[in-house]
Amino acid sequence: GPLIIRDNVIIDQGGAGISVGSSCGWSMDGEIFNNILRNVGLAAAWDGVNPTSSDGPENGGIALRDQRTGGLTGHYRIYNNTIYGWTRDAQINGAKGCIGFTGYADNISVEFFNNIFVTEKDLPFVGATNVATNKLDNISGSNNLLYIEGNGAAETAVVPGVLSDTLTADPGLIWTKAGYSFSDIDALPKTTSSANISRFSTSTEQSYDIYGNPRSGGAMLQGAVGVPGETVSPPQSPINLTVD
Repeated sequence: GPLIIRDNVIIDQGGAGISVGSSCGWSMDGEIFNNILRNVGLAAAWDGVNPTSSDGPENGGIALRDQRTGGLTGHYRIYNNTIYGWTRDAQINGAKGCIGFTGYADNISVEFFNNIFVTEKDLPFVGATNVATNKLDNISGSNNLLYIEGNGAAETAVVPGVLSDTLTADPGLIWTKAGYSFSDIDALPKTTSSANISRFSTSTEQSYDIYGNPRSGGAMLQGAVGVPGETVSPPQSPINLTVD
């Protein structure tokens, strides 16, 4: 079956928050969903002073490295993740995207939908190193929320043309540093796309958000946190038991 990366909370990560790669011929589909990433893609293997000296792992949010002709082969579905802040420390090398491609091969395809990507700097939502730009047309997706905080027109934090039905409105305060908890979830936009709702009808795992709350009803919330107001009821104590 596919490689599954789900239900992780990754904070202050040196290198990409999630990194999948191969240079030796690894054929594997992947599912990456229900992950919360905060302040990832930081400089690694650096001199301790200048972040541009990093020569460590990939930066960015989720990195996919297809290094050789027979490297990483497969179809990757990336959905219902919340990524807030990536590569904020002035690195000048690497694929600084929320989704970042490295490696010169052209084997993988990527579909991503229902994600929330928020950047505090003018950084690309989908990035690639110079040798990996051939993979930028291997992407498809819809119903993501992509937002850049701050003032001024973005030069690199723009919606890729391969994506459709993208929301760009301010998602509200989705992160509070105290306790690393989410707030104002009710303010987040919802989508009622029947195409996306149908994606969650085939798997019990995908039908729940990172907190275990069911994704149900007429609206599907972007990100790793599901429809607000719905909780999983704890099991009831057994009744009418006798002991002999």
